[in-house]
Amino acid sequence: MIRPPSRLWSGARIRRALQLCRWRYLRWALAVPALPFALWACTSHPLEAPIPLPEQQNDQYYEVNPIRDVDILFMIDNSPSMAEEQDNLARNFPAFIDELRKIPGGLPSVHIGVVSSDLGAGSTPLQGGCGRVAGDRGILQAKANCGLSATDRFVSSVPNGTANPTANFQGDLSQVFSCMAKLGTSGCGYEHQLQSTRVALYETITPENKGFLRENAYLALIFITDEDDCSADIKSDLFTDDMAFPGTAASFRCAQVSHLCNGMTPPVAPFTAPLASCEPNETASNRLLKVSDLVESIRGVKPRPDQQIIVSGIFGWPNNNNLTGAMYTYAKNKDGALDYDQICESNNGKATAALRMKKFVDAFGQNGTFFSICQDDFRPAMQQIGVKLAAKLGNPCISAPLIDIKPDPGVQADCQVIDQEPGDNGATVARPLPPCGKGATPCWKLAADPMCTESGYKIDVDRGGILAKPGTQQAIKCLTCAKPDDERCKR
Repeated sequence: MIRPPSRLWSGARIRRALQLCRWRYLRWALAVPALPFALWACTSHPLEAPIPLPEQQNDQYYEVNPIRDVDILFMIDNSPSMAEEQDNLARNFPAFIDELRKIPGGLPSVHIGVVSSDLGAGSTPLQGGCGRVAGDRGILQAKANCGLSATDRFVSSVPNGTANPTANFQGDLSQVFSCMAKLGTSGCGYEHQLQSTRVALYETITPENKGFLRENAYLALIFITDEDDCSADIKSDLFTDDMAFPGTAASFRCAQVSHLCNGMTPPVAPFTAPLASCEPNETASNRLLKVSDLVESIRGVKPRPDQQIIVSGIFGWPNNNNLTGAMYTYAKNKDGALDYDQICESNNGKATAALRMKKFVDAFGQNGTFFSICQDDFRPAMQQIGVKLAAKLGNPCISAPLIDIKPDPGVQADCQVIDQEPGDNGATVARPLPPCGKGATPCWKLAADPMCTESGYKIDVDRGGILAKPGTQQAIKCLTCAKPDDERCKR
């Protein structure tokens, strides 16, 4: 939140503002009265109104004693255009797993599974890769000769240092996954990325996946696809309704029925609109499964989905989320058929704008991140996804530039750290922690961490060797800069 200039400031905040005045405009000192900001604020010119640098409060919450178990499900598009992207993912998986190895205590207990995007094309077999009704059915794909035992469908690794260290694979973990990730390109071109993920997580639907999902573990979902989601009911006739889509490419219909631009369904005709004006169609006219329903169903697999589910996507979208000039387009392809045109391109190939995939990721708020698939190297994206997941299992990074409240060496942060302990009858007891340095524990301190790319820092709590009460969550509130040019965040 932006702090209004009219609020009454404490003596400490007044002194901080006066220091800023001296740094920027004046070389004088004066006593610090406990008065409203408007009565004493410095100005750069007698005729100018005082304009204090804006501050914002950065609020973060995390579990103090996180479970060191995480189930990681990769949804990998196995349609005919995905060969290069699968190779890119396979060679950059080590950048992801290396971030998990940096967590204090090392690599956590992990389950790693792979599911394809192939759920067929409704109840009727079609030619090509859609010849199987229900396709791969959301069953975890465990390729032969990748290092897993013959009876296992996912990687299970419980590291040394735990009560019962085990691993169900032979060889290096990165090599095992790199082999599993190469699903091939013979899957159905009508990709059901979200529905395939959903059914993979429910053992009542896919008993073959039994044991993958652990009740108290974190769940990380990672999507890699170059087309938008086309999840439909198994009884849908969308894929055989050729009369409604004359002269179009096969996958055109998925976009046409599931997107809105400027609030209207695009026509079955050449069409263009700013990408920023387009969104998924969540109305009754949408012939696909609603993204919101898929979100709620997947949230339902965890008792505390806001804390336990982390979602990442690498899919079709403008690089750096720059929508300037990005156009949503229906145009003729090289075969003369009307098709949903590309939004980006790289050495890996082309990709269409994944409006439904983005809506799904965005639904998870701060626990959702996405990257454009149109990048030659997935390493930065995989590394950042690993950092995001590692933050859930270790001390979280402060996710915005910290205000330095004093000109002394180092960063002097203005933070509050509060333990929120479970109390009686579902109540929560808030216990503020003091900064370390006065001998008492528990206490908090600011710790530099180069992996915290936004701020460079995280909060470490010294509990004197005593664990927090089970179920305790920690609230971290820090003053951060609202403007990138604020000199207090440059020192």
